[in-house]
Amino acid sequence: MNLKHAAPRKKKWPLYCFYAAVAMLLLAGVLYLVFCQNINSEFGHNEEYFGEQFDELYALSGIDEDVFSPILAQGLSALQTIGTQEEISAHGVFSRYGVDLSSYPEAHSVSAKAEALAASIDGNSGYIWVAYVQEVYDAQGELVSASGNEDARILSRWSVEKLDGAWTVTEIKEKP
Repeated sequence: MNLKHAAPRKKKWPLYCFYAAVAMLLLAGVLYLVFCQNINSEFGHNEEYFGEQFDELYALSGIDEDVFSPILAQGLSALQTIGTQEEISAHGVFSRYGVDLSSYPEAHSVSAKAEALAASIDGNSGYIWVAYVQEVYDAQGELVSASGNEDARILSRWSVEKLDGAWTVTEIKEKP
């Protein structure tokens, strides 16, 4: 009796998995390039000023909301402050963002937005990259002063340290 044994069929699912994995890697690469292009198109002119620190923006580091939300809120509060130099200095390192009435006596209101772009913590120190816009208006709603706009936000790097159990901004660096 001459029985031929049928050759076992190769399973094709490992090959499909391989193709799916390659496609996912290609998609991830394209998305990363789009992300980098967006950062570069908006903030690329800052690269020379920040030097190697600018590369941190491309690291896709996550933002720990529990740590950075209070810090971002402090910065936003300072961005929205109009007052005397004494009142502004109460914001500490963020006092650079307050609107001093001796410089802008016509200042009546402030519109400000701040967004955390990237952040990293290593032990008791780290940084957060922030993009912000600040617009100061007089009583008639006319623009008096502005830092950035919706199309060209200001890029800022805030160094943070854990001091007495609380995360605190110790240094702010941005292109003048």
